Amino acid sequence: MKETMPYEKKLILENADVSESDKKPIISIIVPFYNASLTLDRLLESIRKQTFPKFEVIGIDDGSVDDSSSVFKRFRERDPRFVLLRQDNKGQSAARSAGLKIARGNFVTFADADDFVDARWLSLLHTTITKYNADISMCAFYNYSPENHRYYPSRFPSKNVVWDKKSAMSAWLTDEEFKSFLWNKLFKKTVLDRIDMSPDFNFMEDVYINGQALQFAEVIASCQEVGYYYVINPQSKMHSSFLDQDAKAFYFLTDFIKVASNEQNLQDFGQIRTIKIAMATVERMKKNDLPKNKKLIFEVYKQVKSLSPVAFNYFKGPTQFFLFWIKLTGEVFLPLKLRRKIVVFRDYFVARRIG
Repeated sequence: MKETMPYEKKLILENADVSESDKKPIISIIVPFYNASLTLDRLLESIRKQTFPKFEVIGIDDGSVDDSSSVFKRFRERDPRFVLLRQDNKGQSAARSAGLKIARGNFVTFADADDFVDARWLSLLHTTITKYNADISMCAFYNYSPENHRYYPSRFPSKNVVWDKKSAMSAWLTDEEFKSFLWNKLFKKTVLDRIDMSPDFNFMEDVYINGQALQFAEVIASCQEVGYYYVINPQSKMHSSFLDQDAKAFYFLTDFIKVASNEQNLQDFGQIRTIKIAMATVERMKKNDLPKNKKLIFEVYKQVKSLSPVAFNYFKGPTQFFLFWIKLTGEVFLPLKLRRKIVVFRDYFVARRIG
């Protein structure tokens, strides 16, 4: 007989008063959190107001030292659909995996503690995945700035779209209409049960998870309506720094993308995604990171140098200019740091104009 884990025993006790008809949720929402006491209440309240009622919320406290668990417990006391797990600080991926192990729904989605959702979030995702008998569904999302209380639309298909595996893989590799976030997607649990949810790195792990999920999905459907609100946190971007595991993530993801794109005969798209990951990796670096990452820098140069004409011409404006600079001179760090400054400056003024 399979041993019952402590958190599984706790789960049974917490849901003992649920009626028979409500014991089995259709959707499991996995919410990892760490020191999120200031924002968690907003997220959980927005989830509690969902028009789609058959869900469970699995909150995983990843070793918080603030009142995050107390915030979650208040919801659990009022609503048996809320389930709380606690673990030592192991990172977001490990927290998600712990939640997935006890998820009871046929479908699974995720939410970040900083964000909030529309009341129709689950309804949009569930309607889309069932209407098209899809393995993954997506909804549109807005970026929300707490600094000026404005909402900025994300790039997303302007109409409902149904993709087959190869089309979805193309969209994922270009990172445009298929963004590698987990929170605007609903997955069949059978898909997630087949993949590695806990890579040994915390930088761009969602890219890896989505890429794996696509390998086990035949139909992917998107809904053009907005269901999720991603809260922009400038502090997290400002203080992001390069870690040793980021280099590990770079090598792991570039190898994974090469294999995935070759399987679907999408090599040009694979090069595009690899360069985007390379830019994101180098742009996190500071000068004092360069001496111990010479191999990585040279690998980025080789990736840029070997870009096919299709992949190179995909990039436009400043990005293409700086890629040409890299190809011509072999310099990688300076052009990519300059590119980052220009992109941030451009996005800031675009956002102000939209707002």
